[in-house]
Amino acid sequence: MSRARRRRWVRITVLVGCLALVAALAAPIGVGHLRGTLTIAAASGGGSGSRTALLAGTLGGERTSETTACFWVETEVGRVYVRWPHGWTAKVDPLKVVDAWGLNGVRIGDPIELGGGSPSDDDLTLPGCDLPADALVFLAGTAGPPAAPSA
Repeated sequence: MSRARRRRWVRITVLVGCLALVAALAAPIGVGHLRGTLTIAAASGGGSGSRTALLAGTLGGERTSETTACFWVETEVGRVYVRWPHGWTAKVDPLKVVDAWGLNGVRIGDPIELGGGSPSDDDLTLPGCDLPADALVFLAGTAGPPAAPSA
């Protein structure tokens, strides 16, 4: 093997090794924990979006660890915990729920309307939330500020 070719293989080997090291160090952190982002209870993906229930109230929530937060909606019937659409996260300072693109957020204390419905039995456990035994859980498909009344 020529000297130039050997140098090339050494460079490639060093580059691959560096990339593997970065991946190994980043894996425990997770992308969701970078730059003030927290993991929230979110759907695992997919979904038909066909749920037609409406949940309206005031967004409540709390940071539950260094990497997680739990959110709910305060309604006339009490607190309803939310499993958010796939890819949604939370931001800190101020604490808010952010959509999968990081563009739209709803802060604690803001009015909110959620489209969605009742979760399956698999969706009743919400990572990051310490749910009471009688907790109400809502599977959100869409979210946003309340619609303006029509004139």
